[in-house]
Amino acid sequence: MAKPKRKKIHEALYYLTVLITIIFISAMLFFISPILFFGHYFYVYIVLMTIGVTLGAFLKGFLKDLDELTHKHHAGLIIIVLIAAMLNFVSLTTALTIHINKSIHFSILSALIFTISFLIPYAYHYYKKER
Repeated sequence: MAKPKRKKIHEALYYLTVLITIIFISAMLFFISPILFFGHYFYVYIVLMTIGVTLGAFLKGFLKDLDELTHKHHAGLIIIVLIAAMLNFVSLTTALTIHINKSIHFSILSALIFTISFLIPYAYHYYKKER
């Protein structure tokens, strides 16, 4: 009897985590927009990698304790985070590149660097767990 209740709690925490992650990525993007606006390419990429790996490690630390998650949940989370991060970054950095005359490649590369660095800790943990 306790097992279905635990599964529902874990699924509720999972969906709450997905929602909070999307909101946090959006909010974080607006807070680091001055760095994107004024920063040099190299420093922007270093900051994005650092923030991405840190946030990915927090996400991994929270989700590793939810035992009731299936492969579908993990794949869904990765896809949702990937889409949300790419859309947020491309939209904001494209708007910034119009104002500061940086190339569109800057916005796409910034989005890719953040998204990949965000997913690395989570993907590593999931891969390690499956072995």
